[in-house]
Amino acid sequence: MQIRNVMCLLLATIGVLTSHQTKAESWDYQTYNRSGPAAPGYVTLEDKEGQSRITIVAPQMDLCYQGYLKATVDRTDQTIVITVAPKLSGCDEIRFVIKTDGTGGTRQVKRGEQWVQDGVNRLLTIRK
Repeated sequence: MQIRNVMCLLLATIGVLTSHQTKAESWDYQTYNRSGPAAPGYVTLEDKEGQSRITIVAPQMDLCYQGYLKATVDRTDQTIVITVAPKLSGCDEIRFVIKTDGTGGTRQVKRGEQWVQDGVNRLLTIRK
């Protein structure tokens, strides 16, 4: 009888743990400084409990983009558009436009009502 109770408890625990799993996707990300390309990093998009968030992991990351950032995600057959909510006042609103096949993408910055390319190759290829 005790083994049966332990098994039921174990199965219930596994069910709770798996019901809160996070779905994540990750891409290589190239950072830049005043001298040009800097240390590479990566971008991870997570969907957890109906909320999307992004993390940009790279050395010396600007405070505006450190930690978990709220995001909205729009998907088409060709692209994944991840728009990042500004973390602090004064931070640029950015978005990533990534090819769904994982072969690259761009980072854009909002200037007024327009989205403009940031002008550098961020890679944004599937992280292996």
